[in-house]
Amino acid sequence: MRTVQEYYIGAFSADNLFGFRMIISFSSIVILLYCIGLAALVWRAKSKGFENKFMSVLLVCEGIKASFIIAQVTPYIRSYEWLQDILWHWTIDVFFTAHITAIIMYLCIPIYYRLNRLSFMHRPSFKKHAWYIAPALGITIWLLIRTVPAFYVSDATWVVCEEGEEPTTDRWFG
Repeated sequence: MRTVQEYYIGAFSADNLFGFRMIISFSSIVILLYCIGLAALVWRAKSKGFENKFMSVLLVCEGIKASFIIAQVTPYIRSYEWLQDILWHWTIDVFFTAHITAIIMYLCIPIYYRLNRLSFMHRPSFKKHAWYIAPALGITIWLLIRTVPAFYVSDATWVVCEEGEEPTTDRWFG
């Protein structure tokens, strides 16, 4: 069975592009933390401003989207299955929710920033509510479509290979 040391040494081999994926994975953590920090600063700069609340939520969504590859940082070995369980939800549920929410929020930009052709959307009553309705709508949409067969992931299995023995399978979920 592979050890943590073997996993990380193998991640920087020629077969794995000399650690390029690992570098991107660690960078995605930095980007996530940066976006969350920036969102907190934007929110605090004018906490009663609806534009700031909107931009803060959008920054958090973008940080989550950037962290899609975060699961590659952790060793993908059997003893870390518990961590893969957590990261599975991050990679699928949280990522897709953030993606849907970000799309909805990008469609809401004319509410906060006046565009001539879409000036009918630039209303104070819309500004008050769009910054929290968009994430609520994004979460609701994901909860509704996650049960669609195209999004269903069935049967994840670990294949356990010990030297000199027949490989065995261990069902992770499904």
